[in-house]
Amino acid sequence: FSVTDASCPPKMRGTYLGLTHANPAKNNQNSSGLSHLQDLGVTAVHLLPIEDFTAGAKEYNWGYWTAFFNVPESNYATTPNDPLQPIRDVKRMIQELHANQIRVILDVVYNHTSSTGESSPFDQTVPYYFHRFSDDGRLMNDTGVGNTIADERPMVRKYIVDSLAYWLRNFKVDGFRFDLLGTHYPQTVRAICERMVDIKPDITLYGEPWTGGGETHFGKGAQKGTRMAVFNDNIRNAIRGDLDGNSTGFATGPGGDQTAIRRGVVGAIDDFTTEPTETVNYVSAHDNLTLWDKLLKVAPKESEATRRAMQKLSIGIVLTSQGIAFLDEGSDFCRTKNGNNNSYNAGDEVNALDWNRKTQYQDVFEYVRGLIAIRKAHCAFRMSDDALIRKSITFLDNVGVVSFTINGAAAGDTWKNIFVAYNGEPKSQPVNLPAGTWAIVVDSKNAGVGTIRTTSGRLEMPPYSMIVAHTQ
Repeated sequence: FSVTDASCPPKMRGTYLGLTHANPAKNNQNSSGLSHLQDLGVTAVHLLPIEDFTAGAKEYNWGYWTAFFNVPESNYATTPNDPLQPIRDVKRMIQELHANQIRVILDVVYNHTSSTGESSPFDQTVPYYFHRFSDDGRLMNDTGVGNTIADERPMVRKYIVDSLAYWLRNFKVDGFRFDLLGTHYPQTVRAICERMVDIKPDITLYGEPWTGGGETHFGKGAQKGTRMAVFNDNIRNAIRGDLDGNSTGFATGPGGDQTAIRRGVVGAIDDFTTEPTETVNYVSAHDNLTLWDKLLKVAPKESEATRRAMQKLSIGIVLTSQGIAFLDEGSDFCRTKNGNNNSYNAGDEVNALDWNRKTQYQDVFEYVRGLIAIRKAHCAFRMSDDALIRKSITFLDNVGVVSFTINGAAAGDTWKNIFVAYNGEPKSQPVNLPAGTWAIVVDSKNAGVGTIRTTSGRLEMPPYSMIVAHTQ
């Protein structure tokens, strides 16, 4: 996060404490580091794995190769060869983020380990117990990386739950994101939810409802009625198209799946969730092509302005849909990894944030910041009850666009009626506002809680654009 921030002291770059470095905007220069997070308005950060992984000091990876689940990784410490310094630095980092009203979510990888056999602390403790084996004695590869943790076994499950409780109690984290949650058994997930909620009632829990190629034990739908949320790849694909290929989605090319967008807007309650709090809505994450790189691939002949519009619309759908909104770092200023779709070992040259792009794509940053401000200020975009959503959201018959109203008064919002519309086509399209005078707060160029203009009747929506309006 801090490796390309010249304002960050060299000793802090690439360390846990680098995340706490504040660099406010000054002298016509944009903010970076912690100040950027504050300016953007995010409420939580999701850290890629920091549990001890097998990598040398100069061996780059994202940490998805855990060795010791209860030990912070030393490579990110300000003094890596001091065994206590990683603990001190992680605690200080979390305290500083909390002081700035930012929650901390740890990405945890309990589905596999970095070693087996003689070099495995698990196998050296109880051989053939902690990993899954086939009937002929071979390690199962449900994760796609050579081994799989056998959480169907009672003491393995207990270890996972106890480890999570250790991080929660000793480091005061606010939640966990589970890598390849689909490999875990439902009994394990329920045990995690019960124990974690008991310790921290407002905890955030979510994970990937798929595997690395093996049998799925906890897929989309399995989370119903629990405190676990899962990533919604349905809305992701509906917005952008496939991850790395040439297919387009609603916001990245013509003829998108409007039905899939509507299902996502209401928090997937007619898809795979019981409540909207069980879906994590997103359009890009650390894996695969960034959203901007996807746009460069599928819309290479479009203008720069059109791709910026696609970027804004894609993120705008996420931030105005019911459920948990998740943004990839740097997507607010069109982050690129130069087309690298698997950059886990590519180093800082590819993965580091280029803060110069924040200036280059200032319009995108301001747009995303405005949408986040709306979402934070107005609970109508954050309903937690499926019955309230069904009562409050009504889709309208505007041909060619996805449009809907939210009964803000029913949701307890100060905006009594809210109108939202998405145009995912490469041409301008008309949209009819419901009767009355409406205050436009989001259009193709601007977004925020303040009124841009008031209007009524019929509007013309530019290509790849959105509208949010309200009545008092």
